Amino acid sequence: MVRSQLRARGRRFRAMVWMLVALWVPSATASGAPDMDGAIETLVAGPLKVAGDALGGVGLAGAAGCAAAGDLLSLADANPLTQPLLRGVASRTVHRLALALSWTSTGLLEGLRGEDIERLPEASATYLVAARGVGRLDTFVSGVRALGLAFHDGLIIPPLVILHLAGAQEMVERLSRRQEEARIDALGPTALPPEPEP
Repeated sequence: MVRSQLRARGRRFRAMVWMLVALWVPSATASGAPDMDGAIETLVAGPLKVAGDALGGVGLAGAAGCAAAGDLLSLADANPLTQPLLRGVASRTVHRLALALSWTSTGLLEGLRGEDIERLPEASATYLVAARGVGRLDTFVSGVRALGLAFHDGLIIPPLVILHLAGAQEMVERLSRRQEEARIDALGPTALPPEPEP
């Protein structure tokens, strides 16, 4: 279900981007000077963003699966009968591994994107304190959305480079806004900057 929705959204977005590029590039070449710095920045930062999205997406999906495995294990080592003897050591270890996977992958996501995403890293309570199964689906869906964002960001690199080289600054700004909206839809807003000291 989620995969088919992502595919349909990707097809619509691809068609829209290429149609807009086809319409705007011929007129833009006559109206603006090429922006070489912007094109180079897009060529450098774009693949880093795609890599960050992909690593974050895989890591979040993996963390959800690892946490779910810890939940299942806790049925054996942390139930009322086994808790006094086993003390949930194995399941807690797996939950900590899931937390480490989540924080490592989302740290890479934020670092490679060069952005501080407000809701990342995930709260440690999601893995160490929450009841069995709580938050696992949300984490998995976040991973799928990050992977969808990697696809979206990858598609937008070529048109942005072409538009920068064509000097179509207005169209670059529109596509950049669309890219930011896609990031907000997938990952949430960036953290607010700290308030200046009085």
